[in-house]
Amino acid sequence: MCFSFRLSILLFSYSAIQLFSYSAIQLFSYSAIQLFSYSAIQLFSYSAIQLFSQIKHYLLQLSGNKP
Repeated sequence: MCFSFRLSILLFSYSAIQLFSYSAIQLFSYSAIQLFSYSAIQLFSYSAIQLFSQIKHYLLQLSGNKP
């Protein structure tokens, strides 16, 4: 009786830990990937727009036209 009770508690705690750690890892990795890709896209598009406007400004200065 005592052994089976300990065994059932052990199995329950093991499955709870497995379930919690799996869902936590899934949630963390999903949200980290989402956050990283979103911020990377935002940052890249913003810096690309900035870079193109800088190049346009520089080319206008080279050609003699003041923007």
